[in-house]
Amino acid sequence: MDRFLRDNLIKKLNIPKKRLANIIHPSVKIGKNVKIGYGNLIKENIIIRDNIVIDNHCVINPFSFIDSETIIKNNVFFSSFTQIGHRIKIEKNTFCGIRITILNNLKIAQGTRINAHSLCTQSIKKKNSVVFGTPAKILYFDNKK
Repeated sequence: MDRFLRDNLIKKLNIPKKRLANIIHPSVKIGKNVKIGYGNLIKENIIIRDNIVIDNHCVINPFSFIDSETIIKNNVFFSSFTQIGHRIKIEKNTFCGIRITILNNLKIAQGTRINAHSLCTQSIKKKNSVVFGTPAKILYFDNKK
């Protein structure tokens, strides 16, 4: 589902956050001091290290890894085999394609779409960027919202 459409749908439903349960597969390994919001889906074989914040309505697909001191804002979608480095900040409505890697100490702007097999070596600073490649480069801006 389109990342902007999903965000708009969640807003229109107007359900109190506390009524939305998290679904976390029992094989997920979660470190110390991890804060997880509401309405998240965290699938099997995922490692979430220490000191991480995952806000609301995120989807993390199998075989993903999130390193410590990372902040993931609302409505972020991780495809399978996503590798997130140390001290990353991912803004809301971001989509991470299959087998992407984000290196340490980077910020990913709101609404960014990182296409499959990309390697982010620098921060993505502009909203609604669509990036691809190794290293990832901005292809265009997706202003559907």
